[in-house]
Amino acid sequence: MNRCVSRINFRAISGLVAVAALFVTPAAQAAQCLTRTEANGVIAFALPSVITGLEGRCRAVLPKDSALSTLGLDMAVRMKPDADRAWPAAKAAIGKMSKAELPAFLGDSMIRQLMEATIAAGLTESMTADNCPTVDRFIDILSPLPAENLTGLMTLLVEIGMKSQAANNRQKAPPFTVCAGDTQG
Repeated sequence: MNRCVSRINFRAISGLVAVAALFVTPAAQAAQCLTRTEANGVIAFALPSVITGLEGRCRAVLPKDSALSTLGLDMAVRMKPDADRAWPAAKAAIGKMSKAELPAFLGDSMIRQLMEATIAAGLTESMTADNCPTVDRFIDILSPLPAENLTGLMTLLVEIGMKSQAANNRQKAPPFTVCAGDTQG
């Protein structure tokens, strides 16, 4: 894989779990791991809002008929039912990463909306317009995958990216890792 492309993909993918950084201290991050099932839950929950956020960010620089604008938005809609089903697992995983209870006084619906917005914003803030063609190509290649396979692939990419981040930048721990020896998911 091209070094530039892998850096872009892993940086973009790490935005999927940026919400963890809001709740987890660096010391807690280093020790925290999620099972693959928990990581899949977070990613399945986040993907539709991330894809929609990416489309909004790249709309001005990509053609109107780009894969991100056409296939990507269709993917987000297709994945929404899986995101809805994944919310309880994602919420539990986010709570696990935070080492604290999510503020119940906000209510489940508000917490969910905040998490969706935070994840999408975390990703789009790190994106530059130069990354949009790569994201567009990524969407074009992955759009035929069923939602479950796309979630599994994204979880694998996040796992690889987090291991790489941890190995290359020991100063800053990744938001989570997949627990060693976990073969589920």
